[in-house]
Amino acid sequence: MLSEWKKIQAVITAMAAAIAVRLGILALPIFLLLGLNITDYFTAIMAAPRRGEKVSSDRGMAGIKKKISMYILVCLGAVVDILLTVSTAGLTIPTRWVFALLVTIWLICNEVISILENLIDMGVAIPPFLLPLAECIRESIEGGGEAAGKCGLGQGRGQGGGNEVKDLPAGSNPDEEDK
Repeated sequence: MLSEWKKIQAVITAMAAAIAVRLGILALPIFLLLGLNITDYFTAIMAAPRRGEKVSSDRGMAGIKKKISMYILVCLGAVVDILLTVSTAGLTIPTRWVFALLVTIWLICNEVISILENLIDMGVAIPPFLLPLAECIRESIEGGGEAAGKCGLGQGRGQGGGNEVKDLPAGSNPDEEDK
């Protein structure tokens, strides 16, 4: 039994390494997306009764189809990257997977938001900054990075961005942070 488990581990490790070599910088976000897909699927199943929803194989299959569709979106982003690489002969693009990365990170943000919503529906207390931060990151990607300052991303304190505070816990004072 133990040797079979080691064989399975070796196969999984070899597959993950081959994917990582082939995808390069895109590998980690893809692995993160896969882990979040699985987590979202199971947290949605756990949250369904609290939402008054019925867990069924039809709904489960629809969820799996949606998750598979996410990887189709990533592949479409990769196709755009490949087309740009071919059409920009002579120009240097710093990374091969620009659009595939943007799509993947946007999907990761959506999965994080969905998981947080599932946890809230299950009655789990979450830190008040997580959901707004994930939504702000997603909006930043959608806006081409324009919203990064609103999230406190991309700019340091005192540089005109990142000082906005959203959804503070009751009784907190943002001005006391600097004292």
